[in-house]
Amino acid sequence: MDRFEEVLKEKRIIKQFSKKGNQLIHPFSPNGTNKSSRELGVYLYTLGHLWLYIIFEENGYGEYLKELIEYSIKKKNALFEWEIVDDIEKNINAILNKYGIQFSKYLSDNFNLMDYKDIDEKSKEKDQPLMRLTRLLIMAELEMAEQIFDCKKDLKNLLEDEGNIINATYLLVTMTGGEDKVFSKVPKNFIDLIMNNMNCYHDEYEMKFYPKMDELMNILSMYEQIFEKDWYLIPDDEQVIISKFLYSIQVFKELSISLLGLNGILSAVSTRIMFDNYWQSLYLIKHNEVEKYREFVHKRMRLHILKRDDGTDVNINELLREVDDGYFDPIPVNGDYFTKSAREYAIELGIKEDYDKFYEFNSEFIHSSLTAVYSGIMVPCRNPEHNGHLTIKNGGARLVESVPGIIYILNKHIDLVNTYLNEEVLPKLSVETYFQTRSEWFDYMKERQQL
Repeated sequence: MDRFEEVLKEKRIIKQFSKKGNQLIHPFSPNGTNKSSRELGVYLYTLGHLWLYIIFEENGYGEYLKELIEYSIKKKNALFEWEIVDDIEKNINAILNKYGIQFSKYLSDNFNLMDYKDIDEKSKEKDQPLMRLTRLLIMAELEMAEQIFDCKKDLKNLLEDEGNIINATYLLVTMTGGEDKVFSKVPKNFIDLIMNNMNCYHDEYEMKFYPKMDELMNILSMYEQIFEKDWYLIPDDEQVIISKFLYSIQVFKELSISLLGLNGILSAVSTRIMFDNYWQSLYLIKHNEVEKYREFVHKRMRLHILKRDDGTDVNINELLREVDDGYFDPIPVNGDYFTKSAREYAIELGIKEDYDKFYEFNSEFIHSSLTAVYSGIMVPCRNPEHNGHLTIKNGGARLVESVPGIIYILNKHIDLVNTYLNEEVLPKLSVETYFQTRSEWFDYMKERQQL
């Protein structure tokens, strides 16, 4: 049996969230044992009296409200929506119609409390008129409201300025189990609604960058085509610098094929890869170490060949053709050419600001740190009762807007290559090769299909 149903069966209600640190714990969690000041009852308040809250928000204080309270006292009925049967609905309509107000029910299978989160916020606090109104109606059902409510007096004053009278009396309601008695009568279909609306909610996140595939792929392929046919004529040092740039282009091509990859975790990983590639090339050029780096890489390739001598994941013959020295030459002990931290290199190269933007945070995604997990698959919970924790979003999370950064890095790399070749060989990229909305992209794809 569902935990909530068990609670109701026992004629009691869990009214409070437990608290762990600064985070609220779901009251039906096994760990939910310690009490806090946040009541579960506000869900029942808001859902049950939403019809009345909306009328109040639209019409304010008036004689209609006094008549509804009088009717509640007379019928000994709190007028929660689940208690409004046909005859009561008829009487409520009769009251409201006199004032040109229409009665509506709101609770259905597709009900979402988050559509009314502003009202929900107002209903949670004991000093708000909405909660005091609900408390007054609960006391009406328990025959405890007549001593407080006087139809001849100002209702606004009662719910606002003198609202402490209601709150003080309501303490007796909770202490004697009166609230439990009222809420124990909630029908199962409404219990299901309550449970659904206690869940985590999150904003919908839409991908921001949708590539104009034909245009983008033509541009990216063009970079390769510039050098492809005459590669053998290009000096070795230039091959190193050009090929490192083309590696970033290939990463970007593979990334762009997947919309989710372009807007999510892989885009963050790729940003770090491209930035590494850029600053390394910058360092090699600035220190005139391109050829030295090339020789190191050939020796490094031999190491990988020996570690994968079964040839299952490396084409050994192809790699051997790139190795100038003998296959069994000594293998360098040092595992990487760049022995200092990327931060140190960035400071030395005068690109510390770019490092701060593109390296540290994106490194979290490469290393699968918890920071990356939080950023990559989780979003803020928008349920006002859940105290702003992070929750899971189906199909991804906050989308990582990496495209502008990637294009910035690639354009910096393009400037570097053009300067090294002493010729404006490579044109720059632009964010204009992307749509910013899903609808634009859909229209574009429809046009492509019709061609």
